[in-house]
Amino acid sequence: MRRLRHEYAPARFAFLLVPMLLGTDRRPADAQWSMGAYMGAACTHPAAVSVGHADERPSMRIDAVTFRSESFRSPIYYGYRLGRGVGQRGFWIEAELIHLKVIANEVSLAPPLDALAMSHGMNFILVNVVWKRPLARRSRHEWVLRAGIGPTLPHTEVRIHGQAHEGYEAGGLGAQLSGGVALRLTRTLRLTGEYKFTSANPTLDVPGGDLHTSVRTHHVVWGVAAVF
Repeated sequence: MRRLRHEYAPARFAFLLVPMLLGTDRRPADAQWSMGAYMGAACTHPAAVSVGHADERPSMRIDAVTFRSESFRSPIYYGYRLGRGVGQRGFWIEAELIHLKVIANEVSLAPPLDALAMSHGMNFILVNVVWKRPLARRSRHEWVLRAGIGPTLPHTEVRIHGQAHEGYEAGGLGAQLSGGVALRLTRTLRLTGEYKFTSANPTLDVPGGDLHTSVRTHHVVWGVAAVF
């Protein structure tokens, strides 16, 4: 896999999605844009971790590896998004970056895998379809539903066979489903809260081979958004 080592690789990759939004077919007079940012907490399901070796050694599998998120420790959990309305029925198209941390609990690992983390991000870079609808006529609250798919960009930090290894790399596709509520404070400003479920199956480069696992995560997030 091609490894990406720049410190701001996730943010740069996310901005590649902006031209897709600019190309959306919508009359200029009707165009609406939104920008938002959020923080939150996440919980990743236990999963099997498989290690394949480039030489003739057999592959190994570690079942029921558990993970923690350390969402409020630096670098914290965060996300941001940029969206554009695409019709009169509450539909939007969005680009979104989710900076999720996934850190294996070492007591659940087994030699030769001594450490596994994505503490600079199991980063999701998504294109979302969004539907927004007021809870009631003239309500200041609205339902917000999202479904998205796009590449993942994990920053792998691993120690295996006594060798340490880290760096950004392409991790395959990821997806999300989410639902939440937005509260209109002013004509422009919103408070947002939502539940997300994300899924990815990254295969990562490690010394002497590769590593595969599944990342199934529940998120609870809150933030602010501007609509203009």
